[in-house]
Amino acid sequence: MVNVAKIGTATREIGIWLKASGKTSVIETIPIIPRKVNPKQLGYICPNGNINFQSHESAMRYGKNQIVKALNSQKPYEKSIIVKNNTITYEGNGTAESCSTPLMAEGTWLHGHPDNWGKGKTLPFSATDYHTFIGNDKIDKAIVYNSFGEEASFTKNHQSSLLNQLAKKILPEKRVEQARIYSNMFECATGYTKALFNSAATAKETKDIVKLSRKKLFYRLIGNKAAAAKYGEEYEQMYNNIVQRALNDEKLAKDIHNYWVKNAKKLGVDYQTNFSNLNPQRTYNDAHGYAHTVNITGCYYSKRATEINNELQSLSAIGEPITVYRGVSENTLFRNKEFEILYKAKVGDKIQPNPGFPYFAHDKRIAQHFASSVERNIIMDINIPPAARLSVGKNELVGPMNPTYEILQKQILPNGDIQLSANYLI
Repeated sequence: MVNVAKIGTATREIGIWLKASGKTSVIETIPIIPRKVNPKQLGYICPNGNINFQSHESAMRYGKNQIVKALNSQKPYEKSIIVKNNTITYEGNGTAESCSTPLMAEGTWLHGHPDNWGKGKTLPFSATDYHTFIGNDKIDKAIVYNSFGEEASFTKNHQSSLLNQLAKKILPEKRVEQARIYSNMFECATGYTKALFNSAATAKETKDIVKLSRKKLFYRLIGNKAAAAKYGEEYEQMYNNIVQRALNDEKLAKDIHNYWVKNAKKLGVDYQTNFSNLNPQRTYNDAHGYAHTVNITGCYYSKRATEINNELQSLSAIGEPITVYRGVSENTLFRNKEFEILYKAKVGDKIQPNPGFPYFAHDKRIAQHFASSVERNIIMDINIPPAARLSVGKNELVGPMNPTYEILQKQILPNGDIQLSANYLI
């Protein structure tokens, strides 16, 4: 007999009905499932314990709901779930501090982090999360949820350095990839520890625990279990003492977030989050003015410009398609290169007219204000896709540097101005 699993309020209603009626078979509850339930969101439990859904989205929704439920239970705990296509292949409960995944896990790894400093206030990915993710080439994405259901995500970017590319020409590709992963693990063990103890550990403690972390990882990789256990025990004791001090300050979450923003790409992953306690969106509303300064001065390769660009790229996707506007004016005195590239562009061209941070307006009238020169002007209607990452302010939006547009329509107006319609490409 196939057991039926149902997500959401229907599950609670079924449970109440079972208790009141004395029934024991879930299959008998099918007739009383409310009509408002979408049958496409139903799953069934297979004999091997897997839960099959009709779509990947439904499986992901189930996983998220189960994890957020665990985080909001009377005694919150971490739950780990593996989603492969439209199937839940693993679901396991952890403790308040950790959870585990099967060695042969494949697909998307979901888990949760309980509150640390109040509702929804917790850490994004830990170094252990990173090691688990990067060490399994069958897991392509990892998501951490907080108790609000907000998420932080890792996606493997498979970037390869020039050294790795050269090594692949003389060594087996598998060995080169293993070396790259081990190198990233060591780098993360060092950098993450420094970020973790930024405000809670002394300089000596930070130095000592980095050494222990490296030794523990080294002996584990070469198979010396006794040495790995010895250094692991010393590491855990020192680590826990410092973490207890660090957890008293919510600043820890932002220190860890900033570490991932700065280092994720070179560690082989793309990182983004919409955790409200990290609030990268509001941070960048405050930084819009500096991005404008970068555009004016042309300091596109300054340290601060790079920091702003990394932050913008770490924002969560806007989630829905929108149309925004941009106004550009000709300036024959100072030569506006963006205007020249846009003016010469043809329908179908894919262009990068501005190396700086693009500013867009919600209201077309604002764009027209910036395109009101006595010389020629260009007004752009720009289609932004749901996956784009932009900082959204009250009147404006700012995106990462050097945007790419695809020209859809071009119209020359009687006064010589140009109306462009374009797609924002990501």
